[in-house]
Amino acid sequence: MNNGCHRAPRVGWTRLVAGLVLLGCCALAWAQQDVLRQAAALLEQRQAQAAYQLLKPLEEKRAGEADYDLLLGIAANDTGRHTEAVFALERVVAVRPKDSRARAELARAHFAMGEMDTARREFGTVRSMPIPEEVRATIDRYLDAVEQIPGPGESQIRAYVELTGGYDSNANAATGAGQFGVPAFGGLPLVLDPLSRKQSAWFGAAGFGIGARIPATPRLAVIGSVAGNKRINQQDVNQFDTGSIDGSVGLQYTMGNHVFSGVWQGQSYFVDNETFRNAAGGTAQWQFNATPRDQISVFGQYAQLTYPGQGFRDVKRYVGGAGYAHGFANAAAVFTSAYFGNENEKDAAFPWIGNQLWGLRLGGSMPMFNNERLTFFANVRYERRNYGGTDPFFLVSRRDDQIDAGLGVTYNFAKYWTATPQYAYTNNDSNVPVSAYDRNLIQLTIRRMLAF
Repeated sequence: MNNGCHRAPRVGWTRLVAGLVLLGCCALAWAQQDVLRQAAALLEQRQAQAAYQLLKPLEEKRAGEADYDLLLGIAANDTGRHTEAVFALERVVAVRPKDSRARAELARAHFAMGEMDTARREFGTVRSMPIPEEVRATIDRYLDAVEQIPGPGESQIRAYVELTGGYDSNANAATGAGQFGVPAFGGLPLVLDPLSRKQSAWFGAAGFGIGARIPATPRLAVIGSVAGNKRINQQDVNQFDTGSIDGSVGLQYTMGNHVFSGVWQGQSYFVDNETFRNAAGGTAQWQFNATPRDQISVFGQYAQLTYPGQGFRDVKRYVGGAGYAHGFANAAAVFTSAYFGNENEKDAAFPWIGNQLWGLRLGGSMPMFNNERLTFFANVRYERRNYGGTDPFFLVSRRDDQIDAGLGVTYNFAKYWTATPQYAYTNNDSNVPVSAYDRNLIQLTIRRMLAF
């Protein structure tokens, strides 16, 4: 009896312990799957950083589980940790070589790291798999982007043609005031000719551009570009039709993450089919690619601006500045820059023509509605100009505060084609009334990219 009394409890306790162990294992498995469900939900909600922070502490224990590695790779990709993404995603494709999502994310990571040959190969592999058409379209856009980046020693030539139409509230960038007092004439009111005042117009324009980069050595390349445009306003304002032709040629030297460039630049600007201003000079720039997503630049510019028939307006322009740009995992980007300089009058008899200037720029872009074909962009610039000498008519040292702002959307509606509706605003606040003006511009541009 004693033996029987002792055996019964042993059987009961053994079953109880086994049941608790089984329950614990089930709970652990449920908890592990719950973590993956939470991470997947966070990624779906575009909270990649939160998903990464949830998954990363588990890597030592769970690396090698394909479902876990896939989510970790996506989260790492979306937060800019592309090297970590490659390691995690390679573990997935090692055990699931036909996992199209893993291969697409792996290709995206290599693309972000600048490893274009590997990215091209991986994107090509994904494209050959049975995938939805919308995914195939996204892959095609990545492949197009890869093809636009030349490999070592490859020449690159890109061009575009475009048509633009829109409305300009101030086609001649003139003051809206009809009259104002002139201190030099004892405050006598000056009445402006209607054509010297703000003129609105509907307009159409056409433009083109071509740029080339031709390597001379693995580090040194010749770079150059030519661009031009012609704008025609509605008939009663066509004396303000404008046009321009620009050209540049120079050298670019790459050393690791550093890119040095120096170019000669020239421009002719036309009003009513006659040359209004010529510019000739050069730009030197140092660009540092701190990370695949962060870029710092420092630049200096020099130009001689000449006005045929108005030599008293000729100036020498010197500008220097620095900029910073950052790209995000979701293809959004921001940039900012600051600059300062001088425009020195060539004729000392006209000291009020020259000025000291400084300015700030800020802008960015981002995909809209999770659609890589639609990109929203916006930018703003502030510039202060303090002129030398005293204006002979208004008896003050001129000061301008100019604000330029713009926003729009670029729609990639077909391969090599984009449509860009945009709005731009300019306000130049000046203590010389004839120089104060504002402007609203609404336009639509259709562009066709060309590759050679």
